[in-house]
This record gives sequence, structure tokens and C-alpha cells, in this order.
Amino acid sequence: MILSPLSLLPRRIPPKGLPLLLLGLLGCSGGPPGPRRLDLQLTVAAKDPLTRQQMQRGDGRYTSIRFAERGQNCRGGAGFAAFQAATPVEVQDQSGRVLGDGTLGDGTFEIKGRDPEGETLYTACRFRVAIPLAAEARIYIVRIGGEALVRRLHVSEMHRLKGTVRLTID
Repeated sequence: MILSPLSLLPRRIPPKGLPLLLLGLLGCSGGPPGPRRLDLQLTVAAKDPLTRQQMQRGDGRYTSIRFAERGQNCRGGAGFAAFQAATPVEVQDQSGRVLGDGTLGDGTFEIKGRDPEGETLYTACRFRVAIPLAAEARIYIVRIGGEALVRRLHVSEMHRLKGTVRLTID
């Protein structure tokens, strides 16, 4: 016996259920529209808290965060040097169409406290950027520094996050 897809439907569909059934058959989710803006927060974390002197001289350790050349800002270090102020950020849909772009803002340190000698302990470098999105998508692809960091987000995850994406690398 061969069953057709129509034979699996109930014999009588209530009038109120017909639009929902048609949306389901067409593959539409009927969910709320995608976000109109992506608020991105990128955090480059240090494996262990570091003092300024340890970051500057390296102490023979792999340090993922560094002081930036100017002021009290920070940047990625060692294997994360691609992450610094003005690093390009691009948001695409699943077909590669660009929905929005921007650049990372100045990096700001996260501070854990002080070591026994009273030196400030730095634990991470955080960057932020807000990117207006030109259109909605089912899949959002966030590219930071070209191919340095790529993250795919489904529209349902974007709804859950309310357009605010926090990425941490260490």
C-alpha cells in the first residue's frame, strides 16, 4: 500500500488551522523577523591573569592579550594579533550576501584585582561593535578579521540572544 502525503492529513481541517497548516507545508516558521542590528562583543581571554610588566616583557609565556600602542587600551597578542581596534567585521547571509559591516572598537581590559605586590591583574581584552543589518536571514555568518574568526548563527539563536552576540576566545 502506497501512502501519499495528503493521506496523512486529517480528514477535516478546522478553518482556523488551515493557514497554520499551509505555512507549515510551505516551510515558513511564522516566527518573528530577524534582528535589525547585531551587537557584537568579542573577548580575548588570558589563560592566567597577567600584570602589565608580564605582558610587556612576555616572561617567556604565551600571552593572548597585550597593551595597545596608545593609552590604556588593549589588543590581541601572540596567536590573536588579528584582534585589535579597527579590525573589520562583516555579517553575511547563508548565500554570502553582505548584510552589514563595521570595525571593532578600542579594546578595554577586564581586571581581576591585584597580585600580592599590588600590581593590577588583567584577565581579558574586550571589543565591541554595533552593526546595522540591511536584511533578515535564516543563517547569519559573522566574520571578524576576514577569516581570523568565523561564526555561523541561526535566526533562532539570534532571537534567543536578542541580537547581542558574545564571543570569547582563549
